[in-house]
Amino acid sequence: SAGRGGTTAAWSDYGLSGAANPASIAASEMSYGFASYGAEVASVKGEEGSFRQRADLLPHLGGVVVLPKGIRAGGVFRVQTDATFTRRVRFEGESPYTVETTGQGGWTRLQLQLAGSVFDRRLAWGGALGRIQGNVKEEWTVVFDDPRFRRHRQINEGRVKGGWVGGVGFLARPVERLQVGGAFTLGGSTAVARETAVLAGGSLRRSTRAAQELPDEWTIGLLARPSRSIRIAGDFGRALWADAGFTPAPGEAEQKPYDDASRWGIGVEIGAENGPLPARVLRAGFRGRTSYLRAADGSEIGEWAATAGLRLPVAKERGALDLSLEYGKRGDRGDLGVEETFVRFTAGLAFSSIEREY
Repeated sequence: SAGRGGTTAAWSDYGLSGAANPASIAASEMSYGFASYGAEVASVKGEEGSFRQRADLLPHLGGVVVLPKGIRAGGVFRVQTDATFTRRVRFEGESPYTVETTGQGGWTRLQLQLAGSVFDRRLAWGGALGRIQGNVKEEWTVVFDDPRFRRHRQINEGRVKGGWVGGVGFLARPVERLQVGGAFTLGGSTAVARETAVLAGGSLRRSTRAAQELPDEWTIGLLARPSRSIRIAGDFGRALWADAGFTPAPGEAEQKPYDDASRWGIGVEIGAENGPLPARVLRAGFRGRTSYLRAADGSEIGEWAATAGLRLPVAKERGALDLSLEYGKRGDRGDLGVEETFVRFTAGLAFSSIEREY
């Protein structure tokens, strides 16, 4: 979906994960597995200088199994938030020094899904149950050129103990060349452990316990087929972070420090249909997002990207290789004092059983 502007809510093709809409796997004609990997390079510019930042996007993997009586079961392990990055910033002056910041881990979601269809496959339904947990660690190292100044090293770590989320979705085809899809996820809550440790240049160890509510989410999508080889889609979704409370410590008052996050996308896919098997297609799109976090002055942090993608059938059309490239910008230097221009590459593989020739 990254190659077609992130649109996925109303699609029902081979290789879908069902992560955004569990009903999308109901039309699967064969069992398959999938996996993907991505990387991002960002050029950051701000009032205090510029630097480059690299991030490895954690794998997204799972599969779908065809069961009797039109039922489909699926599972997906995917990144909810990715905190993996490396950044090095040089500061000049009377005492020059270098700050290296690294991040590891992120929140992940393990989700199980069940889907089926009725009314001659004109209406599909789906349900999902998932668990979100993870570990995020950030490390700061400050090294001075002058050996008289002490090196400083600090680690901040946050562990999400685990919270449950549940969702439902639908996919309807009111007319032959039009599909409408939507999904809603009900968020739960999770305990969070936060630890800070200064390992060099000082002595500090601090541990706190907090509670975080997970947001409800909804998404809606539309897919039109003006011809056999062209499909056009649009998506809009929202994560209701403004209603997700955060309790800093047991006995303290609940806070609501976040704002709702939204995403939208439009995309096109060009390629002849190949029934239940994957076909060669070209993709393009455009998408936008707003963060659940705000800048220090309360300004909204937005992101946009132009996208392109390609699918190539492999293994005698029993699998598919998907490639996508995104180019975009995050933030605005005029409004926030900092902005990022990024390039993101993703490669995915969907695979199913291969017919024997002996």
